[in-house]
Order: sequence, then C-alpha cells, then structure tokens
Amino acid sequence: MKTRIISIVIVIFVSVCSWCVLNGKLEKLPAPLRSLVETVLSQTEKDGEKASESVAKQHDAKSVKDTSVPTYVNGRNVEGKGVVVTLLQDDTEGTRHQKFILRDAAGKTLLVAHNITLAPRIEGLQVGDTVEFFGEYRENEKGGVIHWTHLDPNRRHVSGWLRYKGRVYQ
Repeated sequence: MKTRIISIVIVIFVSVCSWCVLNGKLEKLPAPLRSLVETVLSQTEKDGEKASESVAKQHDAKSVKDTSVPTYVNGRNVEGKGVVVTLLQDDTEGTRHQKFILRDAAGKTLLVAHNITLAPRIEGLQVGDTVEFFGEYRENEKGGVIHWTHLDPNRRHVSGWLRYKGRVYQ
C-alpha cells in the first residue's frame, strides 16, 4: 500500500512539473523544485543537441536518397524540404508555435507548426529560404500541416526536427 501511494505521488509530481514546463509556468514552482526541473531540462537539451548532431550526420550520409518529393500519409512522419513562401504570425494561444508555409518540389503547400515552447525558434527565416523537415504530416484542404518538429519531453512520440542553414532545430 505504501509503495502504491509513493508511486501515485511521483506520477502527480511529474505531471505537475511537465504541465509547468509545457505551459511556460516554471516560475510557479518552488525554487528548489524549479532548480531541479531546470537541471533536468538542461541535461535533456544537451542530450537533444547530441541527438541532433547524430541525426544530421545520419541524414548527411543518406543524402543520395531523393527526399525532394516525399510521400505524404495522413498521421505519419515524413521527411522532406521546401521553400518558404509565407511567414505567418506566431500562434501564442496555449503552446506557442512558429508558423510558416513551405512549397515542396511538387508544388504542394505545407503549413509548418514548429513548437517554440519546446524547441528553439528559427531566427532570420525569410521567404525564399529552404527548410528541411521531419515531422508528423496532417492532411488538410490547403495541402497539409507538418508538426511534431521537436523532441518529445515525455518520449512517447517520435522526435522531429527542422534544418535551416545547416542547423538542426528540435
């Protein structure tokens, strides 16, 4: 019984910390707890940078593969690239997202919804720039949406990324 109560308390603790991180409310946590969470996030970010470098190396090694026109399947991860045709205002409701529209080599338009609560923003992005992506595709009447272009802090979803000017953002 005592073990079960401890397990429940740990689950609640992790849930509250996760909610604070995902909603940008880290300052609401008590100082010792905030320090612990920031330490864990810092280590996660370092691990993510190592993973980003590894992903970049793997993808550079596979550069012979033609990803200019990927196959899009609703609800599945997809890798591709496109040219920025429109920069949109950030979505600041709830979890913050940087938004822009890409056009791939086949002419398909894709809204990229890049979570900037969990991943760094792409600074300096301009119309005409090329962005490579790996994320979950969702079909819509205007072409589609690419999201999950970041690491999943809960490790339940395949981590995605964006690559711009040689830097991987996740």
